[in-house]
Order: sequence, then structure tokens, then C-alpha cells
Amino acid sequence: MVPNAYDVELSDEVHDQLTRHGTNVGQALTDSLIRHAERKGYEFAGPLAVHVARCPDVPNGRYRVASRVMQHVSTDGFFHAAH
Repeated sequence: MVPNAYDVELSDEVHDQLTRHGTNVGQALTDSLIRHAERKGYEFAGPLAVHVARCPDVPNGRYRVASRVMQHVSTDGFFHAAH
């Protein structure tokens, strides 16, 4: 079981490089995390969420990542509410 919420802070330089060609960095990182988890046999603690932000506190050419387990929404509540 691995964390399912990731906050990625990018330096201005790294953010500009990654978005230069119109790439959706959050989606690209999400896709990469899913492929990596599948290869390693990891299971996320709930639905995967990746938030990417430009951060002036991060030195140029660098990035910072924080991860945590974010509670997922139970489908049980939706099932009972529908009846």
C-alpha cells in the first residue's frame, strides 16, 4: 500500500521546461506513477491525486515532492443515498 496523494513543487525553470510543449504535467506524472505502481505491484491507498505547482522557494533545476494518504470516498454512501 502506497500513498495516493502527491504534491509536486517545481522550480520556475523546471516548470517552464515541462510545460513548454503544452504537456499537462500533472497528467503525465499521474500516468507515470500508475505505470510504475503496476510494474512494482504497488496498490494505492485510494484514488490517485497529483497536484503540481510552480514554487519560487524551490531552487532552479530542482523539485520537491510530498506524499500522503488521502482518504477516499466510499461508494457505500452513494449506494445507500440512491435507495
